Amino acid sequence: MLGGTCAIVAGFLGIVQGIVLIAGGSTLIDYSTTSSGLQILLGLVAIPFGFLSIVGGMDARLRTKYKRSLTWAILGMVAYGFLVGAFLGLAAVILIVLSRDEFDGFGE
Repeated sequence: MLGGTCAIVAGFLGIVQGIVLIAGGSTLIDYSTTSSGLQILLGLVAIPFGFLSIVGGMDARLRTKYKRSLTWAILGMVAYGFLVGAFLGLAAVILIVLSRDEFDGFGE
């Protein structure tokens, strides 16, 4: 359950970071990129990955689909989420892998 919670928080942080990057990334977050188009693109990538990480975290909390929750927790790391989200996504992946036997429908 803790791995699912980490994936949900990582996804939420990824969505928030994506919104911040789209709204005014160059003024709110300095990633030392000169192109605002790149920041908008990163924001547009982070938002769907964040949503998928939240869905994967819910699957992990319900212990229903192992492969999907693991894959989508990895997307939570890619969504980045102010660097904290990346570490939470990594923790989610590790915890989901460790609790592999607790999932129903392991082969799905």
